[in-house]
Amino acid sequence: MPGELVARLHACGFEAQLVTDLVRACRDANRLHEAGELRAIVAAGGDGTIAEIVNRTNPGVPITTLPLGTENLLARHFGIARDVGAVAATIAQGRSLQLDVGRVTTSAGQRLFLLMVSAGLDAEIIRRLHVARRGNISHWSYVGPILAAAATYRYPPIRLANADPDAANSRETVAPWLVAFNLPCYAGMLRFLPDAGAELTRPGEDGQLDVCRFDRGGFWHTLYYYVWLLLGRAERIGTRRVERLGGFRLEAVDASEDVPLQIDGDAGGYLPADVDVLPGRLTLLVPALVKALP
Repeated sequence: MPGELVARLHACGFEAQLVTDLVRACRDANRLHEAGELRAIVAAGGDGTIAEIVNRTNPGVPITTLPLGTENLLARHFGIARDVGAVAATIAQGRSLQLDVGRVTTSAGQRLFLLMVSAGLDAEIIRRLHVARRGNISHWSYVGPILAAAATYRYPPIRLANADPDAANSRETVAPWLVAFNLPCYAGMLRFLPDAGAELTRPGEDGQLDVCRFDRGGFWHTLYYYVWLLLGRAERIGTRRVERLGGFRLEAVDASEDVPLQIDGDAGGYLPADVDVLPGRLTLLVPALVKALP
């Protein structure tokens, strides 16, 4: 399909090239953008591929995607279809959005994210998947890590503190599981923010992250959470809290605990982590006549 997209773009009058070396592709995109000669760099893959390109390109470099991954949450949110003709039309006639990007800073360095960052049970599942991974994955690849984490995860408490300790609303909260969203997207049909219209203003364009935390741990509480999340009725969970923050710090209450972190569905190391927002960091090309999906 990427080769077919190159041919379609040539037919539309664009100069296009298929580059399989990600480092080279991003380097060339930065150079062409600086020279004013770049329409877009196309991420042929899933959300991880898009995130990797954002992390390797300069601010302002226009990006779109040919969704080919296991999960294509960003593409689904903005109505970008797995169709070469539609992607070519987006490149030729699409509209450009300036979207916020989240940033995570840990002892290992900094990482930008487009969708979400979390600490707790799902991060432990991703950690186990990462350790066991051999090559490409499918949805079935998650089954073993999910069962293993459900049986053994201890739900160590996580402290969330506002980034600005001098702010008027400065406070600390503790929870066993937290997910912070730049865009209200999550894999596996789990809907953490189904009431986005009421709780969010312009997700991805408001300079803030929407932090969803769950105040109880343990197998049975988690099963209860997952049922309501799958049903799209997260607002029925009495121990779920949502707040909007421009930045915060996550750390284990017990510093001896290794609490894992996941960033856009990939393993992100361990807490502590500082999280903030870079407003308008991402330039994304989306279909001209399709609005962002709820």
